[in-house]
Amino acid sequence: MTSPMWRMGCAASAGGRLALCAGLTNSANSSSLPRTPFVVDDTMFRQQQRSAHRSLTSTQTFYAKAVAKKEHNMGSTDSVSYEKIERGSLYGNDYRIFFKGPNGFISPWHDIPLYADEANKVFNMVVEIPRWSNAKMEGYIWNYGALPQTWENPSHVVSETGAKGDNDPIDVVEIGSKVHCSGDIVQVKVLGTLALIDEGETDWKLVSIDVNDPLATEMNSIGDVEKHFPGLLKATVEWFRIYKIPAGKPANEFAFNGEYKDREYAHKIIEETNKFWKALIKEVSPKLNTLMGREKDVSTRLIRPTVPEIDITQLLMFVKRWDPNWELDGSIKIYDEGIAQYMLVDPQSHYKYFAAIILSKPSLRCKLVEEEPEDLLDQETGNKFSLVCLITKNSY
Repeated sequence: MTSPMWRMGCAASAGGRLALCAGLTNSANSSSLPRTPFVVDDTMFRQQQRSAHRSLTSTQTFYAKAVAKKEHNMGSTDSVSYEKIERGSLYGNDYRIFFKGPNGFISPWHDIPLYADEANKVFNMVVEIPRWSNAKMEGYIWNYGALPQTWENPSHVVSETGAKGDNDPIDVVEIGSKVHCSGDIVQVKVLGTLALIDEGETDWKLVSIDVNDPLATEMNSIGDVEKHFPGLLKATVEWFRIYKIPAGKPANEFAFNGEYKDREYAHKIIEETNKFWKALIKEVSPKLNTLMGREKDVSTRLIRPTVPEIDITQLLMFVKRWDPNWELDGSIKIYDEGIAQYMLVDPQSHYKYFAAIILSKPSLRCKLVEEEPEDLLDQETGNKFSLVCLITKNSY
């Protein structure tokens, strides 16, 4: 589910809907998980999203013009400061988050230490998607991210699940009261893990809490989660089970009958994925998941064009002659430029993509390519793409 964060950013679809990847920056906007039985409903999501969008709109100018700096203790022996640099307009395709350490720009996957305090099993979590935001789908119920310097090896069959790793850093949800921002590095302690089987791949979901959360000292096991956040564990299983159904995919499955494994088991999984990562970076040409030429199901909301012009007549021919196989055959080529954003590579892919948008296709199986395409759209004055077309029922 997670993509290694080479560059973090956000994407807007051709219809102008924003896939938001930056979170709330004002602590006054932070919300707390309820201490009463946890029930996720549409009203809760709508209220939280309205609050988030109001706050983000008020800080848009800051994101577009300023550089955000923040210091973190990223290791157990050395205090390392870094800058989280945000470029571009928050609501535009040019929005990026970069990480800079004492010696220049860094990779949040490879250069941030796994452990903040190894002796006490405190880990560094890189936040990708803030709680209640909708960067990739509607309504995250926790802060979502990954542990750096881990890798779920796609060549290794996990004996307990019978499935190979998903070729990503290990995912982690943080259940504390604070809504963190995209790109934040948060020190967490892991309480347990869930074994998701996502499209035939093992996709561990660690459950953690910020060590600075008011309840952190009382949270030492997966059982403590139910005690202090009743219903949250059950809601988390259901969330991961159904989140791909709107895209026309089947419900996900789980190993261990959907039951959580304890803290010690989770620590063992983390250590194992850290060893896989260490072996990966020693390879001459490591097969990272952004460079594999793999096929991947991608929401049409997360794909963006790279050319400033589309021939309407030719586009309508693609609509008229739409082949359902195009949704599954990987003939649409994309480049993964960072979290939740993909660039179209060639003219054929552009026409198929826009035809899919017109026909309201929610997702497409695309082929990931290694080489970044030339972004002609980004070179245009004003960085705008205009597609004007009046389509009636009998136009094609």
